[in-house]
Amino acid sequence: MTQPDEMKRSESSEKSEEQSRRDFLHRTLAAAAGMAVAGSAAPALEPEPQAAATVAFQPVGEIESHGTTLQGVLTIVNGPKNLPGFTGGQPPMMRYFRGYDLTQPSKVWPPDSQKTTPYPGPTLRAKVGDTVQITFLNQVKVDEFGNTMDRAERGEETGCDVSTAIIAAARR
Repeated sequence: MTQPDEMKRSESSEKSEEQSRRDFLHRTLAAAAGMAVAGSAAPALEPEPQAAATVAFQPVGEIESHGTTLQGVLTIVNGPKNLPGFTGGQPPMMRYFRGYDLTQPSKVWPPDSQKTTPYPGPTLRAKVGDTVQITFLNQVKVDEFGNTMDRAERGEETGCDVSTAIIAAARR
């Protein structure tokens, strides 16, 4: 090859390299601009968040010790609960705790008047050295939860603790 031919090839490879860099930069800038436009348009497509209703703070119910013993009943039940930000038709079915002090069984927390409002279960209040006696009752209606883990209710398993050996299957 002659020297002028090498120079032409060198110049043409520099031009094509420069052109490919330029092309790359143009495409990158176009993609970035497209993402910026899409990102700025996305909030306009989302519905305006609704202001959460202001609810006055309600003290949480308590189960207290009397003398040196706390005696209470905690029941897990289910029912529809209104959740902040939920936009569906019916409130979703939720599991929640209800409880009462055995010395005041008519004072149930959360109160029946607040059945659809989500509240924490009752606070247990005892002193160091007190005896705590709690009865736990599971009164969840499992039929109201489509794919519940409690498959024993339907006779599909022996209990709710079901495990799958994924590691052993992956080694094969």
